[in-house]
Amino acid sequence: MSALAARRAEYQASYQSQNQSGPAAGDGAATAAAAAAVRWSTADDRALEEAVGRARTGLLFVGVKT
Repeated sequence: MSALAARRAEYQASYQSQNQSGPAAGDGAATAAAAAAVRWSTADDRALEEAVGRARTGLLFVGVKT
């Protein structure tokens, strides 16, 4: 879960930096290459949702176990 969450955060940061810089700022090719290096798809989103669900279930089990 934490690996997927970190990758999603990296994608969001690169996406936002690409949108904030725009075509008039600096090296647009470097920004586009950085954004292309980090991919996020709907399948990744579903995998993250499933991982969060498993983590919540695991945390609940630990809470009940004591």
